[in-house]
Amino acid sequence: MQKNIVYGSLTAGGDVRNGDKIYVIERDFPHSILFLRIEKGASGYEAMLSIKSEDDLTINLFRETLKVVISESLFGRVDEFQSFRRGGDGNRYRSAFDTHSPENWEMVLAEELYNTFFSGDIGTVCCDFLSLLQSHKINELLLVISTEDEQIQNLPWEMVLPKLTPGGANELPRDNFGLIRSREKTLQRFNRQGPTAEAAPLKLLFIPALPENLPGKSQLLEIEEEQRKIIEAVRSLEATGDQQPKLVMEILDCANLEEIKEALAARSHDIVHISGHGSYVDAVKEGVLYLEDEDGNERQTTGRELGKALNGFSSIKLLVLSACETAVGGSVGSTAEQMAAVGLPAVLAMRFSVTDAGARLFTEILYKRLAYGYTLTKSVHDARLALWEHAQERRKNAPTVFTPAEWFTPVLYQNQAIGALVKKGQYHTETLNRFYPKPAFIRGSHTRLIGEGFIGRKRLLIRLRQSFKQGKAVCLHGLGGLGKTTTAEAFAEHYRKRNSVHDILIFRNGANIQEAVILETVYERWKSRTKPEDWLANEVKASLDDPKNGIEQKLQYLIDNCLNGHRTILIFDNFEDVQTDEDGTQQQGIVSESLRSFLRYLLQHIPPVCHILFTTRYAIADLADLVTNLAIDKMSYAEQYRYLNFSETLRRLPTKERDIIHRRIDGHPRALEFLESLYTKDQSFDLSVLDKVEGKISESLLLERVLNRLNGAEREVFTVASVFFSRTPLSALSAVMENKNQELIPVLASLRDWSLCVWDETAQTFEIHALTRAWMRGQGKPDQNQFKSLSESAGNYFRKESTVEAGFKAIQYFENADAWARYVETVFWLENHFYLIGLYSNGNDLNQTVLKKDISPENNARALNNLGLIRLSIGDYAKALECLEQALVIMRQIGDIKGEHKILADISHIYIAWGEYNKVFLYLKKTLEVYRLEGYKKGEGVALESIGRIFYQQGNYVQALAHLEESLKIYRQCQYKIGEGAALNNIGLVYIEQENYPKALEHLEQGLEVHRQIGDIRGQGSSLNDIGQIYMYQKKYTLAIDYFENSLKIRQQIGDKDGIGTTITNIGYIYFYQKEYKLSLEHFENSLKIYRQTGNISQEGICLNNISQIFSARGDYSHALEYLEQCRKIHRKVGDKTSEGLALYNIGILYLQKLRDIENAIRFLLLGLNILRQIDSPKVNLPEGWLNLIIQKIGEERFNQILESIKNNPPT
Repeated sequence: MQKNIVYGSLTAGGDVRNGDKIYVIERDFPHSILFLRIEKGASGYEAMLSIKSEDDLTINLFRETLKVVISESLFGRVDEFQSFRRGGDGNRYRSAFDTHSPENWEMVLAEELYNTFFSGDIGTVCCDFLSLLQSHKINELLLVISTEDEQIQNLPWEMVLPKLTPGGANELPRDNFGLIRSREKTLQRFNRQGPTAEAAPLKLLFIPALPENLPGKSQLLEIEEEQRKIIEAVRSLEATGDQQPKLVMEILDCANLEEIKEALAARSHDIVHISGHGSYVDAVKEGVLYLEDEDGNERQTTGRELGKALNGFSSIKLLVLSACETAVGGSVGSTAEQMAAVGLPAVLAMRFSVTDAGARLFTEILYKRLAYGYTLTKSVHDARLALWEHAQERRKNAPTVFTPAEWFTPVLYQNQAIGALVKKGQYHTETLNRFYPKPAFIRGSHTRLIGEGFIGRKRLLIRLRQSFKQGKAVCLHGLGGLGKTTTAEAFAEHYRKRNSVHDILIFRNGANIQEAVILETVYERWKSRTKPEDWLANEVKASLDDPKNGIEQKLQYLIDNCLNGHRTILIFDNFEDVQTDEDGTQQQGIVSESLRSFLRYLLQHIPPVCHILFTTRYAIADLADLVTNLAIDKMSYAEQYRYLNFSETLRRLPTKERDIIHRRIDGHPRALEFLESLYTKDQSFDLSVLDKVEGKISESLLLERVLNRLNGAEREVFTVASVFFSRTPLSALSAVMENKNQELIPVLASLRDWSLCVWDETAQTFEIHALTRAWMRGQGKPDQNQFKSLSESAGNYFRKESTVEAGFKAIQYFENADAWARYVETVFWLENHFYLIGLYSNGNDLNQTVLKKDISPENNARALNNLGLIRLSIGDYAKALECLEQALVIMRQIGDIKGEHKILADISHIYIAWGEYNKVFLYLKKTLEVYRLEGYKKGEGVALESIGRIFYQQGNYVQALAHLEESLKIYRQCQYKIGEGAALNNIGLVYIEQENYPKALEHLEQGLEVHRQIGDIRGQGSSLNDIGQIYMYQKKYTLAIDYFENSLKIRQQIGDKDGIGTTITNIGYIYFYQKEYKLSLEHFENSLKIYRQTGNISQEGICLNNISQIFSARGDYSHALEYLEQCRKIHRKVGDKTSEGLALYNIGILYLQKLRDIENAIRFLLLGLNILRQIDSPKVNLPEGWLNLIIQKIGEERFNQILESIKNNPPT
């Protein structure tokens, strides 16, 4: 036992002595807290490990502080790893970790962390207590890391978790163990008793922060997408269907401190979750979050500032920061550290960047565990374990694909022990009333989701606030039922609270929006609010009633006395009522001339302290010069989600039905109201309910009336525009209608004013709501033939855009048009794009889509052909052959000779990899003949290139060059860039074997440029690897490593297994040349494993030869000879003459130099010489040179005697 540790043997009932008192750990420390304090003293770093007893006394577990020796390289590795995980130039960090895979980088760093801090007494104590935990002798264990040193703070401590597991198992410790960090300086200050758990449900405040003016906003987290992510992670906890959700969530639309504090005061949340953007400001050594001011603009907020604001709310038990780099510290501390330092019980932050999939998985598991009443320690463990298993599974299924681990990314700070956040078995239904509240101010018959229940419309609210501050009146217009009234009243109420309490007057409809009613209402509100003296009130009333005074004179008198100096917001709601003739005809003008004049005068003379807000279906043409028109759009995903939860009726719907509603209702509030009404009467949910909703909403929208008001041009544009199914660029409509953009802009603006479409003049995009589109289709507008024709034209527009997003839109339009030829052409174009850039899973999905559609046998064959090429590219030769043979059967059935031989050429690549060259020659010679007869030049080039590759593999470089150069010529004639790049690469490889490095480099650089021009990622990986070989042979190892690592990065990204094996082998060569035999062997064995998985027998032979050289260099000649014999047999089997000759040469050298067996040396050198001469290999000089040296040493007479002996005893 280590002398410095104060306790005895724990497994034998160990004890801890503190003065005269003896503590038995199993009895007195059921909930153990190990507190590791690290400080930097004058002579270096020192550490003390202590434990807190049940009676709250702190006991040091070491008799003396430990000296901790920390290598400077450790901090450098952490900085490099941090830079790599930021997504920077990972290549320059890889060599520092002496390996090629992310899991090995992690392993190296974790090993160094463990050896630095846990290999001695600290590790002994931790392992002792973890063993007690493992055997259930203690209930829970926390390891608390405490330090004020900036570099120690920044260490990724969580990476050592697997190293701490008892027994050395490569897994995370038990679920009741937690490694946490603390800003408390002593264990005495670390409270054993955390916040008290409350009755369910768990209460969550989600704050997505995306300031409007944050630089590079398009590259940051989009607020609506962030809302969607958190909803998808927790909705199964909230949409439980039993009126007792396990979790309730409030989404705060404006991420400013005042609104955050108001929400916390009103609803006492358990958890605050902030998602957005954070950064570490190196200049001030401090982390910041980008929150917002009330105008939605950026407000840099330090962790200390936010922490102080939140610390005043005792309900908060956990703060979650999913913004990047919130756990990166400095002298002041990371954002998370600053918050923990001010006293928040627990802060969970992210040390490194995390993928969307990882963030969602972690969030889902964390909140599920917490919502069901598990402890914070177990909840974080289980969420971390989910990330661990996710990475392990991905690495198992795709061992060659770059998969960084994310399980050590979450960092937890605590200043006290924290158990469960909610009590199991207890439920507080009153919480639902606070989270799904009634309105906070008087609810009218027209308002929905106002007051505390109102969320969303963030950008619209910002524009409203800006307009009011500038003294502008605003008109909100949009489709009926989109929430204009709700938005107007919610905004007015919010503005009233924030800006010196305004009075709010609402004129609800046409009956109220009359001159006399307006005058009377404003007067009565002034009178009741200001309580004027009787003489003044009577005088104002008399002036308003005096028939001698004109309407404008009365209005001016009202402005001077009742509005001037009195903060008032006038809302004219449902203004379309005064835009409708007696016969019900809709228009944008105001029907009454006197009302028009009255309102224009009011707008021109209203005092600065007053504001006017209109809501209407249609923009008000008569007031266009005096108001700012703002079109209101549909509800966001988050708004619709909240609406469903606010409704006691719709809250019962499970997630599957909610998804259907989201697609069909498309964020239309009135439609949701109709749905709620129908569902209340009949609680069985089926699609017929939604059909009824669509029918009712169509009546409500008055679309028929509005359509009758459109002129011919407007009606035509609206009909065509209704074919487009999403936010669409103006240029698409222009292309389909063959109109100029400038001709369409005023028409779209008019349709927007009629609230028939959303028109964004800045972005030049439009969209017609899904319910409006459905109504148009129901009316047969356009008719079926025109709809298909327009859809095909729309598809043609997006197909020409040549972007992935546009390609997927084109596919949908072609499907709507039943234009199947264009459909499959676009699908295969996209599939080819994904194939070139290595996104094979996306290409696989597209090919499967074609097979499911079963459009034609020819297209099925092509999809199967593509699937085969994808499997071929990742080295899954058996599956590739299966797909290609299925495609071959179809091609032969339909009599497509060209297609048949194209597939045969593709199959040849499999047999080349398997080394079955004779079979390949039969395929390719026949294919070449057919293509020449057909005049199919591209196919002829492919066949010639494949034949050239076989000659190359067999070491026949003259024939290889002849065929490859002929194929290159044909590719250039056909302008077939993919083939041109591949041929240039292959020619470069031939020149490498001939040691003509200038010519090789010339061709490979040309090939690399071609691959880059067409975006062929796989080809780029090959070119970079092959250029690296040139520099390796020229002993320019640093330059070679750069090229190999760039190649490896690409090949790992796209899952090119054989390519990965090749590049790993080349890196192994460099280590071999540098006599780093251990590292070289690791690389060769990894590549051998890959080639055996893929069945690439030719490359397997090369790997065996390489491994033999390492054993030879180490002096293990028997193993070296064993591997060389395996290698020789493989090369002979596949007909690879060059490699077979070199294997024999290497066997000869081994016998000569190491085993001192001159007869066998001559035997194998001669065999190698003969094979290399047959193929005119430049490497023939190797055995020739050694044989000449042998003759010089032993003389010709002795040499001839040995030759005679060899003839009489030929090798087996």
